[in-house]
Amino acid sequence: MLSQLNRHRHRHRHRHRHLATSADQDVQSNMEDNAVATPEDNPILDETRKERTPEPSTDAKISLDIPSSSAIMPLELPSPAFNPEEQDTPSSILFSTDTEEVIGTEEISSEQHQSIPNSVKFKLQGMLQLLEQDLDSLVQDAGPIRSILAEVKDLLTPNLALVLALAAYIKGFEPLILEAKRSIAHHATHQSQKEKDRAHAKEIKQKISDIEPSSAMISVELDRLKIKEAEQLRELQKTQDAIASETSRLERVPILVSQAKDEYSAFTR
Repeated sequence: MLSQLNRHRHRHRHRHRHLATSADQDVQSNMEDNAVATPEDNPILDETRKERTPEPSTDAKISLDIPSSSAIMPLELPSPAFNPEEQDTPSSILFSTDTEEVIGTEEISSEQHQSIPNSVKFKLQGMLQLLEQDLDSLVQDAGPIRSILAEVKDLLTPNLALVLALAAYIKGFEPLILEAKRSIAHHATHQSQKEKDRAHAKEIKQKISDIEPSSAMISVELDRLKIKEAEQLRELQKTQDAIASETSRLERVPILVSQAKDEYSAFTR
């Protein structure tokens, strides 16, 4: 069961590694500029600083003074201005502690595993199910995790207790999480628009590819029509000549009739 917890925390580490960068520096800078949260106000920051001191032996018990949820002051970090041109990747700030630095790479030894009572293992199994929830659910209500942690904190290794404390008091990271979600949403919108633009550009390029070869076909058709026009002009000229000839003959009919009548009158006298 603890191996499952171990796998979970490593999955948690890899899932958010691209989101966890220099957030600890941002928190320290924000504390100095705005005096929002101090190690005394936020147990998470306090425990993070404790982790940087030489780690006690694995047999030592850790003592976490777990305050009530109302005592946790949210970390109010300044919201960076969003620039779509710079948001090709989601926001890299999610937690104020580098999980890889806190967790380290060591695994829970079999001796440590055997030293934990079965009742504690059962409670940790329940906590594991809670940790499998999505991040929004944990931010909204981490009370069950805090309750379990308060019961078993004295029986956990320092690293494991600190990791669980970060999850139990994740409410303090809500502004960072919301900012990361906004950045991800902006990034998704930007990517969607880029995809639409690419599709439109592809359609225009296809139209160009379709139009360019048509010039040769149009030239061939134009030549054929010009030849046909020349033939029809020749036929028209013949027709016009025939019309002129017949018109001339028609004009001569009255004259011929008059001449014929004169000849007929001469014979009848």
